Amino acid sequence: MSEPARGWDMGDHATAGRGTGSSAGDQIEVVDCDVCIVGAGAAGLTLAQALDGCGLKICVLEGGGKNIDPAAQALFEGESIGEPMAVPQGRYRVLGGATRKWTGRCAELDTLDFEPRAWTPWSGWPIRHSDLAPYYRHAESVCGFTRPWRADDAAPRLRQARSRYGLEDIDFFVWRYAAQHWRTYQDWGERFGQRLARSPHTRMILGADLIALEGGEGRIEAARACRQDGAQLRIRASRFVLACGGLENNRLLLNFARDPDSGVADPHEVLGRWFMQHPRAVTAAGPPSRQACALFHLGQVRRGAHHEIGLALSPTAQAREGLLNASAVLRYLPDPRDGWEVAKRMARGEDVRADEVAAMARDAGKIAANLARRAMGLGPVPSAPLAELIVDLEQSPDPDSRVLLSGARDRLGLFTARVDWRISRQDRATAAFMTRVCIDQLRRFGLADLRAADDLEETGGLTLGAMLESYHHLGGTRMSRDPREGVIDADLRFHGLQNLYVLGGSSLPTGGHANPTFTIVALALRLADHLKAEPASRMMVIEEPHPPVAEAAPPTPRPRARTAAASSAETA
Repeated sequence: MSEPARGWDMGDHATAGRGTGSSAGDQIEVVDCDVCIVGAGAAGLTLAQALDGCGLKICVLEGGGKNIDPAAQALFEGESIGEPMAVPQGRYRVLGGATRKWTGRCAELDTLDFEPRAWTPWSGWPIRHSDLAPYYRHAESVCGFTRPWRADDAAPRLRQARSRYGLEDIDFFVWRYAAQHWRTYQDWGERFGQRLARSPHTRMILGADLIALEGGEGRIEAARACRQDGAQLRIRASRFVLACGGLENNRLLLNFARDPDSGVADPHEVLGRWFMQHPRAVTAAGPPSRQACALFHLGQVRRGAHHEIGLALSPTAQAREGLLNASAVLRYLPDPRDGWEVAKRMARGEDVRADEVAAMARDAGKIAANLARRAMGLGPVPSAPLAELIVDLEQSPDPDSRVLLSGARDRLGLFTARVDWRISRQDRATAAFMTRVCIDQLRRFGLADLRAADDLEETGGLTLGAMLESYHHLGGTRMSRDPREGVIDADLRFHGLQNLYVLGGSSLPTGGHANPTFTIVALALRLADHLKAEPASRMMVIEEPHPPVAEAAPPTPRPRARTAAASSAETA
């Protein structure tokens, strides 16, 4: 049996085996594999590269192409009916997914984030931090770090800060970044895509959107996808993994749950519930000291690992005050009159005034120091007249905060998302307490003189003008031991189905305060080990590549409501 040509499947159906002379709509290509992964972002590509070469045939299905396309992006359109949020933004239907644009910020969740907390209903994971710890270590290299975190220079910097400043109720916290270039971080598509496309074990199909699942009796038998030209694919596999992003995982499953032929059911009406983000807001501002500018800054480098020091709410304070996890950083607003800022403008070819040239002469030492740092591949140390305190919050899991379906359909016939995002009193109380403690501690040590937002006590500073989009879409298909309290189990397997898994931010029962990508990558590596360990009798291991098979194509399915009552409940 000859092996098909390796490379990208971009919809060249003649070479893919559809047979020349057939029109786009009269046949459907059948693809057989062991594991079908839907989505080629950080989650899907991490899983694919971890499975590649382990004896299984992998198919990766991605709705976008190699470049961001407005037509593909339009499938993310949706509406917000709760707290304001930009539903389509921060999501990318493209090879590499959101890692095309992400900021590279990596950190683990805390041990407490996994534990049930008496003061936070619906908290607790079905796994513990220790279960994920070895996968966090592996995730470091997958995320582009060339040295183990425990061997980098962040630890001594943290020890030095802790010995100098004895903080109360908060502690220093570190985020790490693996820079590819200035302000550019690893694109999963760029790093893993070509390698997977060349692999004889993995088939990369781009420009094909998942439109339906086929299943019954506790199993998914096939996935249906539609190419951009209308041609269809039917992927038959032993295991299916949805890795389409926090909101899209929810939207797709809500659509499929309406189709009695999909095999997906939601008997406890938990799909889409417990939706969360990381509320992010500017809650205070004021002048920082030079020591603060040196301590709390993103120590950027041109290439390689760098880190950022910030503050996090201590577990003791969380338990004592009945609050959630939270972190904060200082962001600096540069003074346009500063000599370094003038020098940067001059380097860009902008005109400068005589008094600004004088400022450059005044700040010649600072300019020389920053130029020396640049020559060594380091970012400049900020010097700013004003700093903003930006707080990132864990949210309390709320079953009434949810992803629903609207009455509108996209061009593929699937209902679009309607998001009812809620912010709780506990969320706002956490933001207010974190802000007050940061102001107090920074003032106590002469690091910054910040003033809180006027409405801090009432709103926690989480108001429309102060909030920033985090694009961290979490929950909705959360892990749980009990199918009445979540959608997937500890192995990310859909409750009630033997072979459907859901991977991504939507899988998290709680979000901590840390950016989620690092944890999602660790979960993908853990899932890979689980899939590798499946008994051979439950996997259809394929020794040789299967040639594509053509069969008659049924009409494009449209989701069907199970009952009028269910339809009303899900789209309200």
